[in-house]
Amino acid sequence: MDKRNWQRPAAVLLGALLVFARSGCAEKADRKAKYFDRGMELFEAGNYTKARLEFKNVLQIDPKDADGFYMFGLIEEKDQNYRKAYALYRRAVELNPEHEEANLHLGRLLALSGEHDKALESADVVLAKKPDHAGALVLKSLATARKGDKAQAIVLAKQARQADPDDEEGVALLAALYADQGDMDSAIELASDSVKRNPDRLASHLLLAQMMDKAGRTEDAIAQLQQIISLRPDELAYRNRLAVYYQQKGQPEAARQVLEQASKDFPENEEAKLALVQFVFSEGDRQGALNTLREFSKASEGSEKLNMALATLLIDLGNRDEAKTLLQQMIDDADSVRESAKARTKLATVLVAENQQDEALTLVDEVLVEDAKNTGALLVRSAIALAKNDPDRGIADLRTLLREDPGHVRALRLKARAHLKKNELALARQALEAAVEAAPQEMAANIELAQILMQSGEAGEALVVLEKMRGFDPDNLFILSAIGKVYISQGNWAGLATLADALKKRHPNKAVGDYYAGLALQGEGLVQASVSSFESALSKEPNASEPLIALAKSLLRAGQPEQAAGSRAWEM
Repeated sequence: MDKRNWQRPAAVLLGALLVFARSGCAEKADRKAKYFDRGMELFEAGNYTKARLEFKNVLQIDPKDADGFYMFGLIEEKDQNYRKAYALYRRAVELNPEHEEANLHLGRLLALSGEHDKALESADVVLAKKPDHAGALVLKSLATARKGDKAQAIVLAKQARQADPDDEEGVALLAALYADQGDMDSAIELASDSVKRNPDRLASHLLLAQMMDKAGRTEDAIAQLQQIISLRPDELAYRNRLAVYYQQKGQPEAARQVLEQASKDFPENEEAKLALVQFVFSEGDRQGALNTLREFSKASEGSEKLNMALATLLIDLGNRDEAKTLLQQMIDDADSVRESAKARTKLATVLVAENQQDEALTLVDEVLVEDAKNTGALLVRSAIALAKNDPDRGIADLRTLLREDPGHVRALRLKARAHLKKNELALARQALEAAVEAAPQEMAANIELAQILMQSGEAGEALVVLEKMRGFDPDNLFILSAIGKVYISQGNWAGLATLADALKKRHPNKAVGDYYAGLALQGEGLVQASVSSFESALSKEPNASEPLIALAKSLLRAGQPEQAAGSRAWEM
């Protein structure tokens, strides 16, 4: 046989396979494009749930599609799932380091979580190619401001506005920076110009309202909030915002009128009713809030949301028996497994509070038979396990929960406690670090992480955590006090003295500032000078034990045992 003739069928087959492969690739590309386009349509229509599914399909076809990861991240950010959004943006940037929008969104999340230098790097990636990019300049200004350089931040924000005068984030940031510097005239002028340029844009009216409020022009701020409602009369959120503002400004009747009118204008909207109930409760009228909610619940003819809110309020007010009766009725009347599970889990939490752990366990076990991954039931069962000193069982349930929702902060905190019961400090720390990553500003998780770091002898790391929290809430007494405890453990008396000055300035009626000032002096060996600080602390809080004991120690060291004996420290 001719060798060429023998090779020809193989060549034909190879060619056919190549054609088939190309057609297969083309088909995949077409399907991917269709999923992406449909996802964009749904996203622009505000249907984020269905859009998410389309972009998941895109990524199943092409796991290296940076645009798919970016859009998926954008949806998660819209739903305030910031931890997931961060991971998706980061993946988009890994696949395409120059992806403009992914860098900007990733950078903004970094800036807001305190990673200022990394945020600046994201901005610089975009600015390297487009030096006048308004969004990148805004990001760089935001990160620079959060690093403390407000003057340079204003320069950058001005450049952003010059690049795009209508960029709402840029205008808002520049106005906020002006206000921060006390230049309210410039801030209001900037916000007013934004309203003139964009009379139908809600963000512009809201910015002007904020600036008017900062300037003490309450009625002008109210006028802007009312203008927003006139632009969006069918959106409840803006009415709630006006009611909150009235309440903050000491006008509760005006706030109540807004909310009562909203409940009438939106008769089918449960959130409108709950907003009114919450307002009445916040004004101190607990019984009035309960009566109002009872009426709404009765009129709704079995609304699950209103009934669950009523059960929660009854529990908060100590009416557990009535709450249990209502929850049992909800279980009996439930139209779905989901409704029944929610009521059973809520009832279980009441039983746990009443130390009826076995009864509670029966309820959550029933839920988990129907849905082995039910978050609420797993959380309750793990808490029961810890209460019964069975951390291994608790950890097993929490691992199941966290596989479905890795960023569940309460579960991560509970897991940390379970590991602490087993003296597994490293695993407890790991759980709390994950909780802080998921919710950087969540107070309890950060404080617990700092405590574990202190237990592990890592005072410096604990201080980093606490200082980061201080950046989010500079005047928080609990955070400042915790920082002081770290300084004491380190023997950092200079740092403690500086902190004491800040505490005395921000919390002049609290004893802790004077107490820390006395400890700083005592630590430096200035025991006589410390006495007046401890006495000042006791004048503010006469029954505080720590300043009293510290005062006695200083008096003893100063050679004044009689005064120390009369200081009441020995009664403690």
